[in-house]
Amino acid sequence: MKRKKKETEMKKQNVGHIGWLEYDEGSECKTVAFCDTNKQKLDALKQKYPDVAIYTDYRKMLKHHGLDAVVISTPNFLHAEQSIAFLEAGKHVMLEKTYGG
Repeated sequence: MKRKKKETEMKKQNVGHIGWLEYDEGSECKTVAFCDTNKQKLDALKQKYPDVAIYTDYRKMLKHHGLDAVVISTPNFLHAEQSIAFLEAGKHVMLEKTYGG
């Protein structure tokens, strides 16, 4: 028997990762896409996670069907362009900012 979702339960978020490519899956999220300019790294990840979509251009990943959120772990000078694009597309953005002292 399928149980009904309570109003307080959240939908499992489909997440894409740019830069630091870490697979996540739990009760709240699942990695559905990786994006990087390093084709060798992406090829290795595709072997390990065949169901995860692979992109070399974040603009293409932006159009991934069902993508809810993105983790951006790229060099600082790319943060604004990438995060604004995902925010304007209505995606949740988690931006990894280096801690400097």
